[in-house]
Amino acid sequence: MRYSLVHINNQPFLREPRRELLRAAAADGAQVTHIACRDGEVTVTDLASGDGRVVSIPQLRALARGLCGERTLVLTGLGGARSELAWRATACFPRTTRVYDVYDELSYGARGYSYLKFMVRDGIWRALCPRAMVMVDGMMRIYPGAWKVENASHLEPTPRPGGTPPAVYIGSIDERVDFDLLAALGERTDIDIWGAVHERAPWAHAVLERLVASRPRVRFLGGYRNEALGEILSRYEVGLVPYHLNERMTRHVALDKLYHYLNAGVGVVTTPLPHAVRLKDYVGLLNGAGGYEAAAAEALARRAGWRADEHHWRARWAHIKTLIG
Repeated sequence: MRYSLVHINNQPFLREPRRELLRAAAADGAQVTHIACRDGEVTVTDLASGDGRVVSIPQLRALARGLCGERTLVLTGLGGARSELAWRATACFPRTTRVYDVYDELSYGARGYSYLKFMVRDGIWRALCPRAMVMVDGMMRIYPGAWKVENASHLEPTPRPGGTPPAVYIGSIDERVDFDLLAALGERTDIDIWGAVHERAPWAHAVLERLVASRPRVRFLGGYRNEALGEILSRYEVGLVPYHLNERMTRHVALDKLYHYLNAGVGVVTTPLPHAVRLKDYVGLLNGAGGYEAAAAEALARRAGWRADEHHWRARWAHIKTLIG
């Protein structure tokens, strides 16, 4: 059976949140095409060859038939992609192949007029696609009949360093991060922070600077390339998810870093986010800095129960194939 996966978004491939799913499908022999709709251009890239070309919407409409196989999934709309071009590109493909990729959050923290605009876009994606795909159970109440495809990681288990290296936080630095909690943890343990301040949260630069200046045990090591993630995590035993609770951005989030930490073999200490609670058998839940030592011990003991092969993007693609039929 020949499968085809077409992904439409407004990001270049190397910034594409679904790139590891696309790579897993291509490694399985599927015909995989990434379509980036940005800056007024539609760029069609074949993953097998890496060749990309800019096309018009009429040209894409003519190409669409050749991009579809016996079983085709057109995955589109991730994060409520803002480009009108993405809607027009999606409409080039048979309606029965289109799936609205909601990912893990409905609004990504939008409020007021921004939230209204998101809801308009959301309505357009629902009209374009007969089915949605979500990552967590809570989103299925918002999108009845959606496919649930859990998050995953491309990382494989690696040997642990042993001893007591610093704890690590790796990821975006934005309004989700509980800096007060990080400051309190920084009085108890060494912490390395890897990542970049998100463009939507420029205020976090100053907060991060104050944190590092006031807590000598906390180091900020800057950004990282996704390709280096496995090597970076091989240096650590405990990974932190110090996120605020009851925030719109964390209510339904299925954090990449939970899966990256666990797949690499790192123990996870996390605030009790809804998704983290669902993975409580594998992580240490943290209720305040005073509980860090106990949560870290639980995290190190429970990580052995995690089966990385079951949470790799290869496994998610295999599941998606059963949903396509």
